[in-house]
Amino acid sequence: MVTVRTKNSGRSPAFEVLTTYDGGNLPSEPQSATELRYRHFAGLVAADDVIAFKVKMSLEIRQGQRSYIYGKVTYRDAFTREPEAKPRETEFCRYYDPEIRRFGFCKGLNTAR
Repeated sequence: MVTVRTKNSGRSPAFEVLTTYDGGNLPSEPQSATELRYRHFAGLVAADDVIAFKVKMSLEIRQGQRSYIYGKVTYRDAFTREPEAKPRETEFCRYYDPEIRRFGFCKGLNTAR
């Protein structure tokens, strides 16, 4: 299992925080955060607070495979709290590098809107 941690680095609380994600041993770096299979709902996340959830990836890591965790976090804040306002969205992508046994940032999908 891999623990994924996301921090609210803003100055106000985040509401309706939903992380949708996917991952595993892929042939190449993912190009979009669509058709994501898994969900983690955190509800309210205070400023500077961290949410965490576990992702099954132990087999790929033990076998020394390059593996990815990617997805997006959608949320509302003080400026997008009204129902007609579009929620904010942050995409993320990390990969496990078996040569150095650590996760790194992918070249794409690390954006905030």
